[in-house]
Amino acid sequence: MIAVPSPTLHPLTASWAAEHGATLCHVDRPDGYWEALAVLWTIPGDLVVVEHDMLPAPGVTETMAACRRPWCTSPYRVEAGMARESLGCTRFAARLKTRHPNLMGRLGEIGDELPAKDWRRLDVRLARLLRDLGYRAHTHRLSAHLHNYT
Repeated sequence: MIAVPSPTLHPLTASWAAEHGATLCHVDRPDGYWEALAVLWTIPGDLVVVEHDMLPAPGVTETMAACRRPWCTSPYRVEAGMARESLGCTRFAARLKTRHPNLMGRLGEIGDELPAKDWRRLDVRLARLLRDLGYRAHTHRLSAHLHNYT
């Protein structure tokens, strides 16, 4: 399953999502992204997340789907450098979800200067949980981040 959690979609992301049969998940609260991920985590099969302002590299989601690694990412450029373990364009293999059915629950308990479940730290917190479990992100081709920083 390809899921696009989004408050609003970039037009290029919307077009890509339609072409690839992605499921759009409207999120409209700071904890809505976590809530969507928690539900998506329970659905059998691989989970590919493409954020609302991403344009996956041609073929990258297909390459991820064929990959034997449990956690795949497609890095992208951000204002401060490169996002390598973000949720921008990532895949979680079915076996990872099966081995760790409570991972999203654990993720939702982590808070710091921002509340637990807040969208602004989900990627960092999730990557830390996965690394603590012994996983390393398998990097695929660079994707495009369509965010306008001006």
